[in-house]
Amino acid sequence: MTHRQRLRRAVAGAALLAAAAAQADTYADGIDGREMSALVSAALAEAGLTGRPAVAAARRFPGCDHRPRVSPRDGDWRTVEIACDRPRPWRRSLRSRADAAPRASSGAAPAPPAGAPVVVLAESLRRGTVLTAAHLETEPAPPGVDPTAVRDPARVAGRRLAVAVGAGRTLLARHLAPDWLVEADAPVVIAFDAGGVQVAVPGTALGPGRRGDLVEVRNAASGRTVRGRVTGRNAVEVVPKLR
Repeated sequence: MTHRQRLRRAVAGAALLAAAAAQADTYADGIDGREMSALVSAALAEAGLTGRPAVAAARRFPGCDHRPRVSPRDGDWRTVEIACDRPRPWRRSLRSRADAAPRASSGAAPAPPAGAPVVVLAESLRRGTVLTAAHLETEPAPPGVDPTAVRDPARVAGRRLAVAVGAGRTLLARHLAPDWLVEADAPVVIAFDAGGVQVAVPGTALGPGRRGDLVEVRNAASGRTVRGRVTGRNAVEVVPKLR
């Protein structure tokens, strides 16, 4: 890339960042497709990427009383996740059409050396399989290996496959289902405030969730369904109703 091209990209990135910042006050009233495209483009520019977010101008997103966070899904900027915490948590995923790998920064961790081990599957596995140590092996990375290849088997043991993966294939971040702290139909501990006293009761999650997500749970004792925020592994805190 020439100096002029780098300068042009930097100027474009700065303009996108400024445009997104100027729109911060409007997020509470909802976000339209153009505003979301500007948010995603600004995040790509900060990561040293360019792209064409796949979002229609007429599409509407929920309101947010802060600038929504934009991050790569499973470490891959080609799909981004947009997250809002307040006033009601929500998440959305969008195709960013990022066209390059992010540039390295001086403070970034060095890339693994050529041939550094990657994780491969010891056998063909179906979608939904929960990975165990017996499923995982390591071998030297082939030339041109995907940068999202999993390097440490210990980090993915217990994770669930989002797709079927064949024996001997390198395991990639996008092959893994989200690391839910609460699984659908799994037992959970439901915490709530009863007159200033914290009470915990057993229940069942009716849907999956990550930390901070709102999920519906069924109280095992009363049979009532309530909504709560995921606070930890198999732990949900009931959200008080606003009056």
